[in-house]
Amino acid sequence: MMAQIDYEKPSSFHDLVCRLIDLGYMPVPIPSGCKGPTIQGWQNLRMSKAAVPSYFNQEGMLVGVLHKNNCFLDIDVYDPDLSKIISDEAKRRFPGALERVGQYPKTAIVVGLDECGYKVQNTIRAESEVDGKHYTAQVEIRTLTRQAVAYGKHPDTGQNYKWIGRELWETPVSELPIPTKQGVQDFRDWADAQIREWAGEVEPQPAQLFSIGMFHKDSGNGDDRATEEQFVEALRYASPHADYETWVSCLMGIHDFYGGSGSGLALAHQWSSDYHGYTAQEVDAKWRSFEVGKGVGYRTIFHLAKQNGADLSAIARMGKPALEATVSGFEIATSLGEQPKPAPAADAAAQPKPAASFPTLYEDFDEASIEPRRWIYGNHYLRSFVSVLASAGGIGKTSLQIVEALAVCTGRPLLGEEVKEQCNVWIVNLEDPMDEMKRRVLAAMRHYGVTADEVRGRLFIDAGREFSLTFAAQTREGVIPNDALVAHLKTEIPARDIGCVFIDPFVGAHQINENDNMAVNSVVAQIREVADETRCAIGLVHHVRKGNGLDADIDSVRGAGALIGAARAARVINRVSEKDALELGVKPEESIGLFRVDDGKANLAPPAANAVYRRMMGVKIANGEWIGVAVPFELPDEWSGLTDIVINTILGQIDAGVQNVESEEYFSLRPQDKARWVGQLIVDHPFSRAEDFKTEGQAKQIIKAWLKSGLIEEITYHAAAQRKDRKGVISTGRVGEQK
Repeated sequence: MMAQIDYEKPSSFHDLVCRLIDLGYMPVPIPSGCKGPTIQGWQNLRMSKAAVPSYFNQEGMLVGVLHKNNCFLDIDVYDPDLSKIISDEAKRRFPGALERVGQYPKTAIVVGLDECGYKVQNTIRAESEVDGKHYTAQVEIRTLTRQAVAYGKHPDTGQNYKWIGRELWETPVSELPIPTKQGVQDFRDWADAQIREWAGEVEPQPAQLFSIGMFHKDSGNGDDRATEEQFVEALRYASPHADYETWVSCLMGIHDFYGGSGSGLALAHQWSSDYHGYTAQEVDAKWRSFEVGKGVGYRTIFHLAKQNGADLSAIARMGKPALEATVSGFEIATSLGEQPKPAPAADAAAQPKPAASFPTLYEDFDEASIEPRRWIYGNHYLRSFVSVLASAGGIGKTSLQIVEALAVCTGRPLLGEEVKEQCNVWIVNLEDPMDEMKRRVLAAMRHYGVTADEVRGRLFIDAGREFSLTFAAQTREGVIPNDALVAHLKTEIPARDIGCVFIDPFVGAHQINENDNMAVNSVVAQIREVADETRCAIGLVHHVRKGNGLDADIDSVRGAGALIGAARAARVINRVSEKDALELGVKPEESIGLFRVDDGKANLAPPAANAVYRRMMGVKIANGEWIGVAVPFELPDEWSGLTDIVINTILGQIDAGVQNVESEEYFSLRPQDKARWVGQLIVDHPFSRAEDFKTEGQAKQIIKAWLKSGLIEEITYHAAAQRKDRKGVISTGRVGEQK
C-alpha cells in the first residue's frame, strides 16, 4: 500500500482550487450566497489551472465539485442522534470516506464512483417530533445532481463548510473508497429503514414521483390501497386479447395485488380464459415465474382501465354508501365478467341524470362541414396529433428538427418542404446543454439567412442536463403519470400560442421500461392528451435499435410498438455510406454527411413517393467554431442525358450481344457476370456532358426501370461455347420515333 502524502495547506483561495484540480477533482465556481453554479455549461466544465483566476473572480465565491468521479451521500437529517447513527454507519461501510458538514447536524459522506452517473433512489423524506422538536430526515444519493459545495460559506448559516478529519484538498480522488452501485443501494435501503423506524412508519409506502389520485382518501386511515371490488372492476377493462407484453403485465398486476396467492391465480385463469389461445399451463408457468414485490404493480391495471374508457372516479366510489355507489342509473359490477345491472328503483327526483346512450345513430352527411386536418409542416406535423422521427445517434436528427422548427417559425420552406401553417415552436432537448443548442440554432439561422427578428417571439427552447420533462414514472406499484406536468402544459402551450412542440429524445421524457407496451401507452396517452387539448402538433425524437449494418425501418424503432402505433406520422433516418453515395452518382466531396429520410408511416397522409435526402454541412459561426447544419440534397438524376437517341443506341448494343471470337453471347442482368453485365453498356456510354456519365448504381436503377416497363426482357438461350443454356437480355423495341 502506498504511503499517504502530506500535502501543505493551500496558501490562497486560487491555490485551493488548483490543488483540487491536481488531485483529480473538477471544480466549478459558485457565486456568494448560492448553492449552485450559475454560469452556462458548468455541467461539462473542465477548468485548467490557468483559467482559475478568470472563473473565481469575485469576493466570497464558493467552490463546488462535479459528480463525475465522486458521490455525495447527503445525510439531510435534522435530528442529531439519527444523523450520527446514519453517518457512522456510512463510514463503517465505506472505510476512508470523507465527511463534510455544511449545516449541523446535517452532513455528507464522500466516496468515489466506479460508474459515473448511476442512479440510486433517495430515501423517503419523513417527519417526526423528538423531545417536543419537529425534525425532518432524508438521505440523498447525489450522483446525478451534478455538483456539491466543497468550500466556502454556507448561504444559510454564514459559516464555512467544514471537513471532519481529512480535508478534500489533501485527498486525491484516487484514494476515495469506491463502493459498487449495489453497495450504495444497500446503504440506501438500510438508511431508509432507519428513517422509517424513526418516523414510526412500520409498513413501507410505495415510492411515488407524482400524485396519481388515490382511492378512499376520506377513509381517515390513510389507506389508499384499492379494494378487491375496485381491482376486479378495473380488470374488466383490460382485455386478455391484448398483445403478449400487455397480457403478461396484467398477470403481474394480479399477482402483485393478491401477493401471489391461490385466489389471485384463480382470477388470472378466469380473466385469461376468454382468450382463444388460452392454456392453463401457460398461465401457471407465468405465475410461478413472478416474485412478490417485483415487476409490474397492481396500479398498472387501473391506468390501463382508464385508457380503455373506465371512469376511475366511479370505481373509487365503490364501497361507499349505496346511494353514492350508483353511476348513471347502474350499479358497478362486483365480479369479473358480470355485466352492470340496473340500480334499484328510487324516487324519480332522486334519480341521477342518465348518461348519453350508445350506440349512436350516424346522421351527419355534410362533407363540407368537417374541419380539414391542420397540417403544419409537410405531411409530418399535424395539429392534435403525435409524430415520430427515429434515427441512430450522430446522423443529424436534432439538426434536421431545428431547421424544420425555423421553417415553421418563419413560414419559409428552408428544406424545400411546404410550411402549411406558420406558428410558434417549442423545442425541448433533454440531452444537450443549452450552449450546444444555441450553436446549432444560430448556425442554422446563419446558413439559411434567418434573422433574429424573424424568430423572435416565435421560438421557445428549453434544454440542458438539469432541465427535465417527465410525463410518467414506473415503480413497483405500476406506471404513475405526472398529471401536474400535463396540466401545466395544457395551460402554458396555448398561453404562448405554440402550435408545434418537439421533444428530443422521447426516452428522456419518461422513467419507464420502454419495452413495456402498457407503460409506453400510458406515457403516450399523456402526450396525446396535451396535443389534443392544446391543438398543437407534438414531434417525438426517438432512437432505433442497432441494425448490424442493415438500414433501419419503422420496425427498428427501439422499445415497445405502442409508440409507433399511437403516432400518426413517422419518419426514419438512415446514414448513406460513402460507398452507396458514390454508387448513386454523388460527387466524392458531397458524399460525406449524407442521410436519407424515409416516410415510415403516415396514417393521415399519402406516403411519400420517394425518400428525401439531406446532408450535414459545416457552417462557421462567429466564435470560430464549425457547426453541422442539415441542408436539402438532391441526388443526381440518373436519367439526365438519356435522350431517345442514346437509349436506342444502347438498346442496339444489347441486341448485338457480346462479340467475341468464340461465339455470340447475350448480355446478362447479373452484375456478377462482369463483362456480360448489361449495365456496363450504360456506364461506358460516351455522354456529351461530363455530368451525365453514370455510375454502376445508377446503371442498375436504369436497367431495373427498363425491365419493369418491358423495354427489355430476359430470355433463355443456348450458349454453344458453354454447351449449356444461359440467361440473356434482349430489347423488345425502340423508343421515340424509332418505335
